[in-house]
Amino acid sequence: MICRIWHGWTFPADADAYERLLRTEIFQGIEARDIPGYEGIELLRRPAADSVEFVTLMWFDSLDAVRAFAGADHEMAVVPAAARALLCRFDPRSAHYEVRQARAVPPSAIPEASDWETKIRELEEQARLAFLQADTDTLAALWADDFTVNSPHERVHHKAQVLSLLAAGRIRHSTYQCEIEQVTRHGDVAVVMGRDRVTDPPDGAVTRRRYTNVWQLRDGRWRAITRHAQVATRSEAGS
Repeated sequence: MICRIWHGWTFPADADAYERLLRTEIFQGIEARDIPGYEGIELLRRPAADSVEFVTLMWFDSLDAVRAFAGADHEMAVVPAAARALLCRFDPRSAHYEVRQARAVPPSAIPEASDWETKIRELEEQARLAFLQADTDTLAALWADDFTVNSPHERVHHKAQVLSLLAAGRIRHSTYQCEIEQVTRHGDVAVVMGRDRVTDPPDGAVTRRRYTNVWQLRDGRWRAITRHAQVATRSEAGS
């Protein structure tokens, strides 16, 4: 068994966004490659003096499996562009160790209370990407049938209406960024509050909004049931 160890650092303001990127995109992308001999990944995090340190430990059954992941120069760090944009520095090369003895992590060492929050944050990211890409199939699966939006245009839209507007291209953003500020749970309901920033074609106008998204646990699945968004500021392109 081979353990591949890598370190990266972010500024404190970027730490949560970086961890979210790892959990919702990069780690899932590695799993989707279905690399023979890849056994999994672990993530460690700790605050430093002026940064936040992240450590990844990847497990492979051989160096050949490592090469299938990283390429012929298997020590070269694999850092996607989206991750580089959030990191302030990182190891250019990974270290590889032969595992001489392994120990299973006891269930008590893994916090359970945050499992639901991690899932909600993953779903929020899936919804953001689907909305940006006008992926109505994904949104239809994430939104409950009675999903409603209190839009910043002073209208209430239902699920079918929003999906129709997206499919017709009447709602379209060239960029869509979200910053979650708070996630709380009240029984089977989770409430997400934050702010987002969208750029609209063709003029490139930028709109900043405050938003609240509400999810409900139904039949073992979290489904979005309502959203409220309010315009904070709007500026024309170049302003």
